[in-house]
Amino acid sequence: MTTTFCNLCVEQIQIGNRSRGAAFSSEGWTNLVTKFCDETGQNYDRDQLKSRWDVLKGDWRVWEQLRNLDTGLGWDAVKGTILATDDWWSRKLKELPKARKFREKGLQNLEQLEIMFRDVAATGVAAWTPSSNTLPPTIPQEGAGDSDASSEFKDDQCDMPLDIESLQQGHTSQSHSSGQKRTSESIPSQKKKKKIGGAAMLDNRISQLLTVCQNKSEGTSRESPSSIDNVMTIVRALPGVDSKFVVKASVILLKRSRREMFLTFKEPESQLEWLQEMICWNQKK
Repeated sequence: MTTTFCNLCVEQIQIGNRSRGAAFSSEGWTNLVTKFCDETGQNYDRDQLKSRWDVLKGDWRVWEQLRNLDTGLGWDAVKGTILATDDWWSRKLKELPKARKFREKGLQNLEQLEIMFRDVAATGVAAWTPSSNTLPPTIPQEGAGDSDASSEFKDDQCDMPLDIESLQQGHTSQSHSSGQKRTSESIPSQKKKKKIGGAAMLDNRISQLLTVCQNKSEGTSRESPSSIDNVMTIVRALPGVDSKFVVKASVILLKRSRREMFLTFKEPESQLEWLQEMICWNQKK
């Protein structure tokens, strides 16, 4: 039932029933509850499905943290999880105890969960403040590392060193001295510039960081013709398709391998025929 739930969540997101901060709009929740009960034959209400959403979001976050602890890890295709030594698992589970359940079996429905929760992960930048003494969280890039098994959100190019504490000291000095009576004769102009420079340097450094992340995002988009956004743009332009067909196609095209196969067909008629066959095949499963 979890796969059905995830597919229906993606369907509501694709048709625009997402509400930032509340998972879905009222219409989205109504549709989700109705369709889930119809497809599973079970009687679930909104609160129960919202609880399931929260559990999956928590699992997805733990899984992402686990994968980002180290780079260059292997993949166990049988278990669907990270391939690493017993020593590695022992050390990492001390850092992240909640990831213990992923040692023998990885997180399921990864493609759907990425679409469901990637916007939630990106909101960390808006919530960041200088008082945190940390850099903003890495912004996940759609299409970066996208694969059937998993996707890597970590962007090394955005990990720019930024000494927040030292810059804040300059900003604090400026704020502290602002309440004191000052004149141009008693305070040398060079000292004024130095105190003001702390806040200016902080703003400038943050601007540089965001610019690099933005450029990286734009570059990734250009380099990934098989990204979800690019492929779905092609699907929407196919002759004679309606919104219902687009939603069904979006579920088929969650996997990168399928998006790449779709792009091998150059004629719109062939692309449409392939999608129709895949949708029929998916409904028979």
